Amino acid sequence: MKVQCQGCGTAFRLDEALVPAEGAWVKCSQCGEVFQIHPEPKHAGHWESGEDGVLDLSDRPRPEDESLRERADFGLRQQRLVAERPPRGLLFKLVFWLIGLLLLVALTALGAVVVMSRLGVGHEVVERAARLPGLAPLLGRPAGAGAPKVPPGAEAFSLTEVKSFSRINDASGRIFVILGKVVNHNPGPRSLVLVQGTLRDATGKVVGQATSYAGGVFNPDQLRDLGLETIKQRLSSPEGLDGKPYVVAAGQALPFMIVLSDLPDQPLEYTAAVIGSDPVKERPVRP
Repeated sequence: MKVQCQGCGTAFRLDEALVPAEGAWVKCSQCGEVFQIHPEPKHAGHWESGEDGVLDLSDRPRPEDESLRERADFGLRQQRLVAERPPRGLLFKLVFWLIGLLLLVALTALGAVVVMSRLGVGHEVVERAARLPGLAPLLGRPAGAGAPKVPPGAEAFSLTEVKSFSRINDASGRIFVILGKVVNHNPGPRSLVLVQGTLRDATGKVVGQATSYAGGVFNPDQLRDLGLETIKQRLSSPEGLDGKPYVVAAGQALPFMIVLSDLPDQPLEYTAAVIGSDPVKERPVRP
């Protein structure tokens, strides 16, 4: 069959057996024009095969156009058809962009949590993210640790305004301080609120750990001037200097401070968590 390019007008001879009944998209080898062709309707007479194996009508003369290309197949012999694809619908585009937007938000959130972990801020957010499968090693936590078990008496607490810093103690040198507040979400007041601080190196190995009762804190001058043993002794006491126990009412917050020393000279990551508390017993009312 004769095929003429719709762009440059170049004529080709094409084996009609290569063209499916529904037609095919072809590309001109001269100008690159892409156009659609259909098989020619059957004519009366009979078909004969020429010496070159190209089918032709026996009752029609062979075209003598000099621009006619012998046995052009437009790649159909190699099955390289230019397929006609239906246009994408609006719903497909909306779903595609929605999935892309969700992935972008997820990657941004993950990057933010990793940065918070490296900077030692956003403790509560980082700890919750570390409990998700596969994120613990990325956030510097031991792989396979899973969600930590919450001890009895520590279920209904949260930590806020948690931060860390280093100070120089006149007697002991550099100390590491974790400071924050404990919020009581229990229905009643609690006492003996014990907070544990943990330091890990870049591999997740624990290099320091200490506990203190919420309520006792020191100012910068005291952290510099007081002896380390005095500081730790006061932080390990559930009572203030006046002898009264530290109590946090329901819905209220109580400050805490944890001091660690003898630390390696390398970047460290810290965590803090409430590991215990007791309900405040109501005193019987005397008649």
